[in-house]
Amino acid sequence: MEKYISIQKLDLFLNKTNLKGGAIQVIKYVRPEWPEKQIKLKTFTDGITNRLIGGYLDSRSDDMVLIRVYGEKTELFIDRKLEVRNMRTMYKSGLSPPVYCTFENGICYGFSPGFVLDEKMVRDSAISRLISEMLARMHTIRPSFNVTNNIKDCPQEPEPCLFRGLRKFLGLIPSALEDTQQDKRFAYLLLSKL
Repeated sequence: MEKYISIQKLDLFLNKTNLKGGAIQVIKYVRPEWPEKQIKLKTFTDGITNRLIGGYLDSRSDDMVLIRVYGEKTELFIDRKLEVRNMRTMYKSGLSPPVYCTFENGICYGFSPGFVLDEKMVRDSAISRLISEMLARMHTIRPSFNVTNNIKDCPQEPEPCLFRGLRKFLGLIPSALEDTQQDKRFAYLLLSKL
């Protein structure tokens, strides 16, 4: 496990018109020893709002660097500083890859090889047992709230965040929509869920 150090924030904004060029810039910072002409990029397409690009060398395809570009306005309901702190805590506990750096609209971190589980696989008793064990292990972690986190404006003491997050998310919902038909449907659906 690598030493737990402060994370560099790059003064870089990855524009969606040149994501691959921006991803190469981030990779050159994280892996300066990689020859730029040999870096291969893979775009992952399963995200809902984020864009995810992996960078690797053919000779070391198991050593992939992931660059996640945040979706527009997702910072309104996701506390990115807390997310980074949690990712670092998970890494320090041996449950996730390291975080290498952040940039204006995203984050760069290591890759965990594996595959996505489908509905059939999660029902397999051996796999569901492994999932349960990892979740139990994850829920025993107590984040350290000391200087090594080096994240300004991040809570320094553990605090529940579910209801705070829900209130923040609900606060983003408009009180009315301009289109009358959409507004009626919106009011009906929203009230039926509250």
